[in-house]
Amino acid sequence: MKNNYAWAIIVLVLVVAAGAIWFMMNKANVPLPDAATTVGTGTTGATHTGTAGGVKTTSSGTVVTTDTRPKITSINPAQGKPGAVAQIKGVNFDSSTNVITFGPSKGLHRADGTADNQVGSLASSDGTTLSFTVPTTLQSGMLCDQSNVCKTYGTGSIATGVYDVTVINKNGLSNTFPFSVIQ
Repeated sequence: MKNNYAWAIIVLVLVVAAGAIWFMMNKANVPLPDAATTVGTGTTGATHTGTAGGVKTTSSGTVVTTDTRPKITSINPAQGKPGAVAQIKGVNFDSSTNVITFGPSKGLHRADGTADNQVGSLASSDGTTLSFTVPTTLQSGMLCDQSNVCKTYGTGSIATGVYDVTVINKNGLSNTFPFSVIQ
């Protein structure tokens, strides 16, 4: 009797796995949203229309993504010492204000309201490049909690390691992109 249940469970697992594999293989034909506005041709002879996740497919198979969030595609150099300048490349950077964050946030903010891990707020003249200076310290100076109770945090050196970089602008939050701090 126990062997029958074991075989039934094994068969069930195999059926679910086969279904998942079939779904993933067939889903490869569905266009995925990118953090850029693009137009392309979908599957030849497409006869459906619809919008999902910032992607619109017309009856002719034309795919238009409407996701205008910033997207980081590279940081050059990919590693650097504190105080070094790095260039972010990507798409959908704002011509007037882009906030660059570096590393994790403690959930605090500066007295002026900026995030504790913000390292820059600047414009992008071409919408595809931004530069920032690798911080020498993280979350230091006068920082406030959500109740606006403020205190001074130390100014110790930034540790070596990998830190996530993001860009935030009027269009939203970018993907995270790693940057390695070396000494």
